[in-house]
Order: sequence, then C-alpha cells, then structure tokens
Amino acid sequence: MKTRLTIFSIAICSLAFGASKYECSHLKTDTIYSYDEVDTKPTLEKGVESLYRKWNSVAKYPSEARRNGIEGSVFISFIINENGEIVEPKVLQGLGYGCDEAAVEALKKTKLKWTPGTKSGKNVKVKMVMPFAFRLTS
Repeated sequence: MKTRLTIFSIAICSLAFGASKYECSHLKTDTIYSYDEVDTKPTLEKGVESLYRKWNSVAKYPSEARRNGIEGSVFISFIINENGEIVEPKVLQGLGYGCDEAAVEALKKTKLKWTPGTKSGKNVKVKMVMPFAFRLTS
C-alpha cells in the first residue's frame, strides 16, 4: 500500500502571550501583537488554503513517523513581520518522530507573501499559530 501525506485545513488559532497593547502614540517596531490585537489581520491573497496547499506540496512525511504509524497535528507559532514575511517559526505542540522538524521546514519553504497586519494604520508584527496535520492514508 502506498502511503500519502494528506493535510487538513484547521482554522487559524491565535496566541496572546508575549504581546503587549499600545495606543497609537506608543506603537513600537519591536512589539509583537497577537492575532486578536490588531486592527487588520494578516492575510494571504488566495486565502489560508493556499498556505496549506503549498505546505502540502513541499512537506515530507518522516519515514520514522510513517513506520510507527504516527498521525496528528503539529502546532507552529510564527510571526508575520511588517513586510509580510514568515519569521521565527517554532513548534508549540509537536508529534515527535521527525514530524515537528518536517512541519517547520515545509513552512519555511512555502515562501508565500502575506499582507501584514496593521494597528492604527501601521504595519506591525503579528504572532500566529497554525496546525499542520500529518495523516497516513492508504
């Protein structure tokens, strides 16, 4: 039987820790805002589905995970910076067996350009959390 990697889209989660609230006059370039704190959320022109499609095309199911029947989701936090780039991807909740590293590596390879989030009319850094699912099918 041939094993395939299937990715299921799951809604974007937000992560509120580590972000500070500032009024317009106090906006700082080093501040990282949570998804819920910004006036305009970061977006992809073709929607978040385009991220999952691209991720699915570059993700490799780790052989160790396949051998051990490992399935589930890896939750990755990352920042969409003021230029709309993904930076600082980190595993928040992983599966092990090589899936965590594979998920982060595939996210880095997507290289999709985001429209940055804004606060008080300025582009700002926004912390995002998204799940990336590993599913074995035959």
